[in-house]
Amino acid sequence: MRLGRRLICILRDMRSRGPSLLKACGGVDSFLGLARCKKIGQSIETAIHKPDPESPLAMLILRRATLDDAVFLFDLRNDLQTRTNSISMAAVPWNNHIEWLGKTLNNPARFLFIAVEEELVGTSRLDFTESHAEISYTVAPARHQKGCGHALVRETLKHSAVPVRATVKPHNFASRRILENADFRITGEENGLMVYLRK
Repeated sequence: MRLGRRLICILRDMRSRGPSLLKACGGVDSFLGLARCKKIGQSIETAIHKPDPESPLAMLILRRATLDDAVFLFDLRNDLQTRTNSISMAAVPWNNHIEWLGKTLNNPARFLFIAVEEELVGTSRLDFTESHAEISYTVAPARHQKGCGHALVRETLKHSAVPVRATVKPHNFASRRILENADFRITGEENGLMVYLRK
């Protein structure tokens, strides 16, 4: 596999910033996007997605989640502020979390991502149906109000070639702004939630 000049520069930059970033990215194999995945009946090669030039996070990297991310995802899911904005606010026991993660990683219609910017800063997910994908995302509390959510959603959308839908609690104004800035539009309400769609 040949590396393009841009990818070589990125790898050199990662090396200069220490091994911790490369490890957070899941190692060289994950960074180069060698994993195969399925999307709407067709196989695609998962490649590295460089951040939008306008992103406030110059080195945001989105990679597929692995079992090694279990603790990070568990802590993020059970964070009090995260639960307040989640559709399901109940705390998740560790055993339930591990079972969910194992099923998620083996589900070809579900993409679970980890966002990295020197450290793990968030997670996002796409659940594919025959007509659209459903997006959900969570930013680490320490990275709130720093533009991470905007960059995370933009990078996640690059993995979908179909319309993307999102549901948000009405009081979650931060998430609603992120979606609207990413060209989502309100299409209605469902079970007390705001429904957004990006075609």
